[in-house]
Amino acid sequence: MGYEQMLGVVLWSDPRDGTAIIWCEDHGELALYPGVETRKISGAALAAGDLIQFEVSHLGKVRFARNPRHLGSGRFPSIAAALTEAAGEIPQVRRQARRREFEIA
Repeated sequence: MGYEQMLGVVLWSDPRDGTAIIWCEDHGELALYPGVETRKISGAALAAGDLIQFEVSHLGKVRFARNPRHLGSGRFPSIAAALTEAAGEIPQVRRQARRREFEIA
């Protein structure tokens, strides 16, 4: 079975068990790295902000990452905070759009 190659940035990781959540280059669902292969990764364990390449697979509605390979450690250290901030702005933008629609009607 072939796996699709994907680039991603680690948003969160747990150094105790090696699990990680990865933002994928296609901006689709986040990928879960269960950490079972942590000892096989060359170099340091996955950490927030790391740029990685990995194989992606799906099990039901969950996207999994496997065989991660570091392309750059700590390349995007503030990406999780930036995404959280941007997500917080979405409800405000929607409210403003609704007000404008009401004013136009």
